[in-house]
Amino acid sequence: MRASSRQNPLATLSCTFRVKFTHIQLLTLPPFTIFLFIIFH
Repeated sequence: MRASSRQNPLATLSCTFRVKFTHIQLLTLPPFTIFLFIIFH
């Protein structure tokens, strides 16, 4: 019985969460950096 034949729901969930977290980071990071740049200059 191979573990790769059955898809692990927890692994899929964590992978989806990681992708969503990366998208959120990419969306949040540039405005935040610009905000800090404006404040410290």
